[in-house]
Amino acid sequence: WKRVVARATLQSFDDDVRTSPAFAADALNLIAQLKGQGITPSELASVRAQDTRLGDIAELYRLLDADRVRLSLSDFRDLVKDALAALEQPESPAARWLRQRGGFAHILVDEFQDSDRLQLQLLEALAGDGRARANPTPEICFVGDFNQSIYRFRGATPENIAAARSAFACSELTLRTNRRSAQAVLDVANKTPRLDPQSLTQAEDP
Repeated sequence: WKRVVARATLQSFDDDVRTSPAFAADALNLIAQLKGQGITPSELASVRAQDTRLGDIAELYRLLDADRVRLSLSDFRDLVKDALAALEQPESPAARWLRQRGGFAHILVDEFQDSDRLQLQLLEALAGDGRARANPTPEICFVGDFNQSIYRFRGATPENIAAARSAFACSELTLRTNRRSAQAVLDVANKTPRLDPQSLTQAEDP
């Protein structure tokens, strides 16, 4: 980050901002979220219009990604993005390996409410065209609760739960009994705005 920001041509950020740890944290967090939504540096640059600050972020994103490729570095979202790109190429080693082994029989996805759009796309690619059949292969078990999503600040998309219902042949098993919290705690927690009422639970021993 320090090497990239030092050589980047930025129009809207002063030198004191360039060296600010807070700016580094905010910019890197934003870029990570853009990756998780599948937005590339060129796509961000194409929508910046006359917004010079957005243009500067797009330039930083582009330079970081170029250095990442040059240095053979990857973060978690890069691994997901690169896996998805490989599976979308029928003759890539990853796609050939998956065909040769006959795909996966079962996939378990825990904490699905904290997944992002790119992770859902990867699951769709692994499931293939038969994901909406009554007995799909692979069988995918999603474990998630819209109301327990706590990572939206870093790009989680709890709406993936509803998206998976329509994209996959899901049979839904709803858990209503809460063995973690007393009812007095749930009474307060369940008043949080914008909760999904279908996911509210009751304590085992009120």
